[in-house]
Amino acid sequence: MVHTDEQRAHGRQVITANVEERDHRIAELVRQGLSNAQVAEAVGVSDRTVTRARKRMGIEGRQCRRATENEKSKALEMLEDGANYKEVGRTLGRSGSQIKTWFPGYSLTPSEAGKLGVLGKIMNRL
Repeated sequence: MVHTDEQRAHGRQVITANVEERDHRIAELVRQGLSNAQVAEAVGVSDRTVTRARKRMGIEGRQCRRATENEKSKALEMLEDGANYKEVGRTLGRSGSQIKTWFPGYSLTPSEAGKLGVLGKIMNRL
């Protein structure tokens, strides 16, 4: 099948419109504070596509949304119940490192982690 120049031009316009629409959706999600991986999953593209779209639109760095008091209280409650930063972040749609900046000191030291590992092995033997 041979396409005319007009058909090819129309195809490029459709593709360009779809890319622009996708880029606007990506920008919207980034402004809501989602990570590249979260945006990629929501839009159905790769992380690299999100990175390229951000670069095309001039969106540098992370666009974090402000934490609500409800989010912070939920994070603190989960940490006090023994959840780790990564788990809390995943639950709240944030990064574990961001949770750690809100509430430092809720993770195990390397020494404590080692002791906990030994205790777990002992418990498995029982």
